Amino acid sequence: MDSTAIVPEPQKLITIHSRTLQGKPTECVNARDLHGYLDVGRDFSTWIKARVEQYGFEHSLDYLTISRSPERGSSANEFSPERGKTSNSGGRPTVDYFISLDMAKELAMVERNEKGREARRYFIECEKRLKEKLKQEAQPQIPTRYMVEVQDGQMGTMKPIPDDWFLMSMESLPGFLADRLFVDEKDLVAISKVCMDRLSKKMLA
Repeated sequence: MDSTAIVPEPQKLITIHSRTLQGKPTECVNARDLHGYLDVGRDFSTWIKARVEQYGFEHSLDYLTISRSPERGSSANEFSPERGKTSNSGGRPTVDYFISLDMAKELAMVERNEKGREARRYFIECEKRLKEKLKQEAQPQIPTRYMVEVQDGQMGTMKPIPDDWFLMSMESLPGFLADRLFVDEKDLVAISKVCMDRLSKKMLA
């Protein structure tokens, strides 16, 4: 389901939405929000249709349209001005244009004013931050602890250590057992000898 993405700072000038273009989730802007921010002198419908025709933007590639019935609330059905004229209730629906960030940058730039330049810089920053977020999410989580299996003095493969494992060096094991378990002196000496032998083999390997 389409959703609204939270764009990190800088200050959110225009809300970024997630919509589907060409079957892929795409960060978009509601062109009505951009139109309002740019203080365009023409009404929204005239402005967006003229820009689409003038610069050759393509439906489903650069933007998509969604109709909202004034009496029944928002409609999830796609609406094309060329195909549909009125809603089922008899009133003319409001058409929202959700445009890609590339299209939004171009529309902002062609206004040739300070608001347009500011909006374009904002969209560039949004793209940068979203790409960084996706890159971080795509990076595999590298374990910080590893263990090496040793059998008969031979080093085996290196494996990540689960986070919930309790680790202790062999030097500390005898003291740990003596403090927490009932181990007689003879067994403790034997355990210490085994630990020292293994440490010696490890250092010589």
